[in-house]
Amino acid sequence: MSKALIVALVLSATLAVALPQPSLATDAGSALPMPAASQQRLSAAKFGTVIPIATVGASQGLFAELEKHISPDITAIVIESGTFSLTELAAAAAGKRLEGTVQKQGQSFQITAPLVIWKGAELRIGKGEKLFLDGTKSALIINAGTLVVSEASVDARASSQAGNPFRPFILTVAEGGATIKDSHISNLGFGSFAEASGLSFLGRGFSLSTPNIRITNNTISGLVSLSFIKANGSVIRDNRLTEMLASNIVVQSASNVTVQHNSLTSSKGHGIRVTSRSQQVKVQDNDIMSSQGHGIFVDDGSVLVTVQGNRVEKSELSGIVIKGSGCSTVSDNLTASNKLSGIRAEESLSVEISGNYIRKNHDGISLEEQAGAMSTDIHGNVFSRNAIGIRSDGHGDLRLSANDFSAQWPRLFAGAMAGATGRYLGAHDARPDSEFIVNGEQRPATVQLATFSAFGLAACNKTIGG
Repeated sequence: MSKALIVALVLSATLAVALPQPSLATDAGSALPMPAASQQRLSAAKFGTVIPIATVGASQGLFAELEKHISPDITAIVIESGTFSLTELAAAAAGKRLEGTVQKQGQSFQITAPLVIWKGAELRIGKGEKLFLDGTKSALIINAGTLVVSEASVDARASSQAGNPFRPFILTVAEGGATIKDSHISNLGFGSFAEASGLSFLGRGFSLSTPNIRITNNTISGLVSLSFIKANGSVIRDNRLTEMLASNIVVQSASNVTVQHNSLTSSKGHGIRVTSRSQQVKVQDNDIMSSQGHGIFVDDGSVLVTVQGNRVEKSELSGIVIKGSGCSTVSDNLTASNKLSGIRAEESLSVEISGNYIRKNHDGISLEEQAGAMSTDIHGNVFSRNAIGIRSDGHGDLRLSANDFSAQWPRLFAGAMAGATGRYLGAHDARPDSEFIVNGEQRPATVQLATFSAFGLAACNKTIGG
């Protein structure tokens, strides 16, 4: 038996004993135990015994990173069962070995210890309530049950120890559910792990998982990121995000996710990133301003991503980028005043770019290392005052139809396409709405195909009749 397997079995057995288990009550008229799921039950446990919850299915190294900043001997609050309000949580904690860990003053609450919501349990933070997570006391929330935040606020304070970058975060794990709506969330998250990025959701990645994560109509600021890892079916809608320390919204290894009607400004990373073989993600009708990275970035084997109806302006890099991905559409977006490209496709399979208004970027559309025989379709777009309308390195076929270049100057095409300018203008004058094909260099897409999962590539091929 391998050393790694032995360690895993020992850890599993340890957790079965050490971690709080669902409470069982015994019926006086029966020898059978009955689950007491509706009974409120609170307990204390060493953080070192509950922290593995956060690492099941999480990024390698997260456990070690948390141990650097939080002592495993710190007492954690564990909601084992039942539904608690903050008022009920404060009262219950006062009667346990947890006095002072949940402090209440009017509608304001302060938590001064790690808090774990067990599977089947629930914490509700309600209208007008203000929750403060004290990072100087290693406060955070790990939710394996249900977390509801409605018309409330959650804020945090960083660690006071010199050289300790820890800030509290909220992580929903495994089969946990969360509804966060009409609330203010600020100053959460630390480091480079998505799971600790502030407000994060870690699912199991099963294709049939239910949509139990809804983040709607919130004001979110000062987090590292709002992150969804394997959190299939999540809905992120009508939120306002500003001053994020990395990318505003990250969708990673997830499917059937909707990112819609959000306003995102001044992130230090990308506006929205869809990555790590995500699929069937809708990025629609978002306003994205002044990102230090790309406005929208789809990469790393993600497929069937719909980027539609977004307004992306003033990115330090490009507006919308599809890289190492496939079978995605970029349609009906406004991309303006981005420093590099308005829309960029690179090392991707079967990308359709249609109906976009592309103005005042350096390159309106740029194409790099596109896959051989799978064409990039560019149709119905309006180009205005980009330094270059379309730039291509000549790899992969390109199909143009019904694009409006009437306001495009000073240059129409550049790169390998520059030589096709005269032929295009002649064809356009003869038949303005006809399809114009530029045949590119045919090269095997070995590197690109290796990026995709087998399931993602199969789904992609199905849409193109492969």
